[in-house]
Amino acid sequence: MKIRFVFIILTSVVLSACSAKLTDDMIVGNWRVTNFDVDAEVAFSVIESAKKIALTSIYELKQDHTFIIYDSYIPEGTTGKWELNPQDKQINFYFDHATSNEPQDYQIIKFTGSRMVLTEDM
Repeated sequence: MKIRFVFIILTSVVLSACSAKLTDDMIVGNWRVTNFDVDAEVAFSVIESAKKIALTSIYELKQDHTFIIYDSYIPEGTTGKWELNPQDKQINFYFDHATSNEPQDYQIIKFTGSRMVLTEDM
């Protein structure tokens, strides 16, 4: 199952060039989910429920590689650590209270500085 998130940055970011290598500093900031698509055969009610929560999400990516994700389901936020793999254009999220040590991996398919499009294979 593929899930696509579109994030719009809520803080300003300075970019040196569109073709520049993606760096940690480029993605630090507050990102709001603005779109949510699912490419899988899942019950409509499940997709709609996930979409409703996702569209309330704000990802706060901090300089020290920690994050907080706020949404309507967990308004106090979910915490953890993030890492960027610029060669593979992938962001990995390691949740503090996860039942597994495996990260949640998102592929960056588009980045413009104020907009980031991510996909997650599930």
